[in-house]
Amino acid sequence: MWTFVALFGFLVFGRSKRGSWLFWAFWATCFVLHVAAMWLIFGQVLPRLILGTLYVVPVAFIESLLLLVVFFKLERRVAQRG
Repeated sequence: MWTFVALFGFLVFGRSKRGSWLFWAFWATCFVLHVAAMWLIFGQVLPRLILGTLYVVPVAFIESLLLLVVFFKLERRVAQRG
């Protein structure tokens, strides 16, 4: 649920940038890193911890907004170099 909300939220909020290859490269990288982090945290470090949807969705929503901010900064930096 966390991965879905975070990355789908990023897709929704960044819909104006979906035509960019940088957007999809960033999204794919975030997806891989997010899945790896979730496996590490909840599969290895805290295997007995169970979080409900009410705890996860607000944090994932905030994560999607933070990813969007990071993407806009990355896009601006790439545009300055190009």
